[in-house]
Amino acid sequence: MTRETEAKIALDEKVVAIWYLPTMPTQDWMGCLREIEPGAQYELVYRFRYYDGDQSKGPFLDNDTKSWFRATIPASRERAIAGVRTIAKILEQTAGSRLYEFINWGDFPAFLEEFLAAPFVHSQRVPRTAN
Repeated sequence: MTRETEAKIALDEKVVAIWYLPTMPTQDWMGCLREIEPGAQYELVYRFRYYDGDQSKGPFLDNDTKSWFRATIPASRERAIAGVRTIAKILEQTAGSRLYEFINWGDFPAFLEEFLAAPFVHSQRVPRTAN
């Protein structure tokens, strides 16, 4: 596992699952499992977000602090999902709040639609830049 200074959760066909949990009134946790090598290797990118207290700036102009982490999971898809789900369930029990889980079962547009409709999601389209 490595700690990242800044990361983003990319929403593309490689996403296997996303979890979200409000851990306390001033913070939340989100994890995204991505496929690296089908059936053999996955990447978990997750973060804790600590709210700055002034939510009047809106979801895209906030000063929230985010601690990002990244880990590689050498496992089958099912085992990788089960492993992250176990961690998320432990966090859910500790937090005493509802865990949201979104699994991409192969229909990415349906998965994305379900995720973007969640009450905690704020999204914006950002044009891709050439590298």
